[in-house]
Amino acid sequence: ALAIKPPNFTPQVVPPANKAQMIEQAVAAVSRAREEGRNRLILRLFLPRDGELTPPDESWVGGIMQLYATCSPLARELLQKLGVSVAGVPPSLKEQRLDESGVDGESVWMAQSSRPQDDTV
Repeated sequence: ALAIKPPNFTPQVVPPANKAQMIEQAVAAVSRAREEGRNRLILRLFLPRDGELTPPDESWVGGIMQLYATCSPLARELLQKLGVSVAGVPPSLKEQRLDESGVDGESVWMAQSSRPQDDTV
């Protein structure tokens, strides 16, 4: 009988096992895009919940505010890693809430560097 062996290869993209790996992969993807001259990107990330990574779906019983409470610190951490330090000075991180009522869970995070070309939103 002829035995067929599966090909030997290493996958290009491996799903992250934890939040730290996910952040590393996101930073690497953004860095590659920047090197290619791409400055406008959409990142889709899993959300950390109870030590696991989960999709932002209907299983979040706390609704939009529970999602916001998880997403906002994740966005901050990602921007900390993406921010460009100039002369050892890290960028300033600021969150601007977009919903005046505070119940819609909308905000924009900005990493402002001393050089505008290094800012990240």
